Amino acid sequence: MKLATKNLLLKLAAGYAGLLALLALLIAVNTLLDRAPVRVDMTQERLFTLSPGTREILRALDRTVTLTLVFNASNPQIPGELRTFARRVEDQLKTFSMSSGGRIRFAKIDPLPDSDQEDWVQEHYGIAPRALWNLENPLFLGIVVASGNRQEKIAFVDPGREPLLEYDLARLITRVTRREKPVVAILSSLPVLGNRGLPTRMPSPGREDAWLPFQQLQEDADLRELDPRAPVIPDGAKTLIVVHPQDLAPETLYRIDQFVMRGGSCIILVDPLCEAELAGARENQMAMMMGGNPKGSSDLAPLLAAWGVTYDPGKLLLDKKAGTRLIMNQPVPEYQPFFLTCAAGNFNSQDILSAGLKLFQAPFAGAMRVKAPQGVTAIPLISATPDSGLLDAFYARMPAASALRKFTPDPGPLLLAVKLTGRFPSAYPAGRPKPTDPAAGKAAPEPALESLSQGASNATVIVVADVDFLHNQICRFAMGADEALYGKPVQNAAFLVNAVEILSGNAALAGIQARGKSLRPFARVQELAFRADQQSQEQDNRLQEEIETLRADLQKLEIKHGQQLEVVLSPDQEEAVLRFNKQIKSLEKEQKAVRRKLREGIEQLGLAHKTFNILAAPVLVILGGIVYGGIKRRRKTTI
Repeated sequence: MKLATKNLLLKLAAGYAGLLALLALLIAVNTLLDRAPVRVDMTQERLFTLSPGTREILRALDRTVTLTLVFNASNPQIPGELRTFARRVEDQLKTFSMSSGGRIRFAKIDPLPDSDQEDWVQEHYGIAPRALWNLENPLFLGIVVASGNRQEKIAFVDPGREPLLEYDLARLITRVTRREKPVVAILSSLPVLGNRGLPTRMPSPGREDAWLPFQQLQEDADLRELDPRAPVIPDGAKTLIVVHPQDLAPETLYRIDQFVMRGGSCIILVDPLCEAELAGARENQMAMMMGGNPKGSSDLAPLLAAWGVTYDPGKLLLDKKAGTRLIMNQPVPEYQPFFLTCAAGNFNSQDILSAGLKLFQAPFAGAMRVKAPQGVTAIPLISATPDSGLLDAFYARMPAASALRKFTPDPGPLLLAVKLTGRFPSAYPAGRPKPTDPAAGKAAPEPALESLSQGASNATVIVVADVDFLHNQICRFAMGADEALYGKPVQNAAFLVNAVEILSGNAALAGIQARGKSLRPFARVQELAFRADQQSQEQDNRLQEEIETLRADLQKLEIKHGQQLEVVLSPDQEEAVLRFNKQIKSLEKEQKAVRRKLREGIEQLGLAHKTFNILAAPVLVILGGIVYGGIKRRRKTTI
């Protein structure tokens, strides 16, 4: 008996010792793997695998870059979701460091409250904490990218921009490591860079500052304004911005065409009704008296046609879902279907240029249809909703009701902004056109280059069917009478600045794709909840209609009673009022029961799927252990 007990104790001790040894081994292996420069990305959207464009940027680095994460992780009040997001940011920074071949260093700062380090972070890095309602101490969550004496930062890493985190980091790395500012050429009929003395089609009175997006561009690029009469694109310019082109000579169009043929990037902004031009003309009475009547519209034919873009400079885009309520000549807000407020459904979430957009406004814009030629890929950036179409521009001066009566939805996809990439065909396959103005050719000499009928290398062209979205009155804050828009900044300027930075800074930036989010929802639960909501919606709507009908009947009875000026209701009227109120309460009670049942069903669905997801793996392991133990025991019995 004692021997059996002793053997049992020895077996138990050996088992516990084995478990402890296994635990120690797991901890050691986990520690070694955490420090090892090897990772396996098991996420569905490859969240921790860098894009080819990012890897190209890292391979080209010729100087050391430091990525510093400023996050007060020691604050115990930080919510779990935000802490998980901060860990995702840290993992992304480590991925950059491990993939750089030692050219990127990672550092982390945890500023304690009221410490010298907290003051130092704010003073030297320019990262200020953010106060959250549920935190006693403010939150630090910023990134500093530094190389030599250059420094860029993300003052606060917005969880909403998580899909663009890789792009934001790659862009800042490009900024701090580039040798000089990129050269960007600008050809415009409007004073987008302010009154610098270059002739424009419609002179502006007095001094005018540069438009806000172009002021931002001046900080990171060398902007060269071209003479619209005889433009010569400067050497070294990678990007050309064409704003509101009007009546350009064939020679000018040819130079733009050949710039794209040789791999130059181009941003083209056309408009069927440019309020910036019309407003400037109204203010400039001298120009009006001299015969400078504004056209209001612009086009870049025949280049757009050669590139597969169909655009009518006399048609406006009417989008019923994207229309905006504005306070115009009347105190009551007026619905304006031509003043577009684009939201999430209008943007291409897969392209880096439009993935970060949340709010974009374009007044009196046009629209395009695109059928890209062979060798060119068309990528929609901003699209109209299915409830949209094109109308003649003169309807913009008429009441909205008149335009809506003439409106019919367009069956084809209408695009407000599109990106074309590839090797473009030339609009001048026969070669250089004959100059219509010999003096212009003498004023703008340039070296004779071979005329190309097909692109020699890949190029990128971005076309936007609006110009006013960049004007200062539009691109600062959202316009509209709705509370949802009041005081919100639009991202019009960011759209142009990001486009120029991608096209001029580093071509590899264009190859970075937007990613998903690390916090994944229970998609199956949401799908089942949506179906349940659809099933109960009809019943809910029917009950609501019956309630509204009864209330209308009751209101008619009360109005009739008021007209009779009776002090006391008649017995029939009292009975009718009681009956109506009783029916309304009964229907409201039934409606609440339907909604309560829907909520309970959704909660049960969520609980069932969450329980399954949590318990499935442990149950399978236990069942596997039981089966394995049974098989082993059977083998022993057989032996």
